[in-house]
Amino acid sequence: MAADVVVRQTQPDDARLLKKFRCSSGVWYENEAERFIRGPLAKRVARGFGAWVVERDGELQAVAAHDGQPHPDGGGSVITWLMVLAARVDDSTTPLGVVGWLTLLLKAVIADAQSSGRSPYWYALVAAENETMRRFCERSGFVAGPVPSNPRYLFYTGIMAAGRD
Repeated sequence: MAADVVVRQTQPDDARLLKKFRCSSGVWYENEAERFIRGPLAKRVARGFGAWVVERDGELQAVAAHDGQPHPDGGGSVITWLMVLAARVDDSTTPLGVVGWLTLLLKAVIADAQSSGRSPYWYALVAAENETMRRFCERSGFVAGPVPSNPRYLFYTGIMAAGRD
């Protein structure tokens, strides 16, 4: 029997699932993502903020969230901040599975952000040590730059034009 996989936007009652979501194998940047998902993101979802999840047979496999932020040029446009993009970590998780969940999720997030009316510019902070996510971002069209105030991170930016996968 095939597994039931759903990519969907969260509802307020999903906050309880987010509070238990495990995406860290013990690496510092995974710990930070897990704390963010279980804490601030779960609280925002409980208040109605729409994050995105991949759910398989009733279990969350991946979580993503984006929000609008003022463009740093001060011109008044709003760009998209990719707040988090994380996959479940447990004994059943495979690298190929993680890439699959994150790809499904990123497509949904891109479509959602494109329909938001924001400018097509995106940004995300990625731990410099997180080679897997760095490669994923680069394959997805993001370009890396330094974060002078915190060298542990790279600042990824990109343009997600309409119709782009």
